[in-house]
Amino acid sequence: MVFLELFYDSTIVLSGVYYPTAPLVLHHILDIAEHLHKAERDQNFRMIAYPMKLKFLKYWEKIPLLYSYAFILDPRAKMKGFFNVLELLAQHTGSTYSSYYADVKDEMYRLFNKYEQKFGGAARSQRVSQPSAYSGKRK
Repeated sequence: MVFLELFYDSTIVLSGVYYPTAPLVLHHILDIAEHLHKAERDQNFRMIAYPMKLKFLKYWEKIPLLYSYAFILDPRAKMKGFFNVLELLAQHTGSTYSSYYADVKDEMYRLFNKYEQKFGGAARSQRVSQPSAYSGKRK
């Protein structure tokens, strides 16, 4: 059945063992939320989609912090991408994520400051100098 194909594909991708899956979770949560939202508006799938959406929200309305960190630390996403995903997720689920975004942002800054206090000076002093643009031999 075509309706279930997205769930199958997400299960396969997020069950991978040879690549990191945590940064991919929010992408798939968004895809599933959008899929259920569209199915909810379809007369043929409304009776199926509504209970599925309730079950989905039971587990994914509150996104675990680990998946938020993994998404933000992915160079393709960052904080701006995280904000955009939460906005889209809010549109598809009817939930609000503005306070969650603020909490995650605060936690990220707190984590960064803790890292900076513990390793900041040592990490800066161990940096290797950048090679010069001139790489030819001297004459």
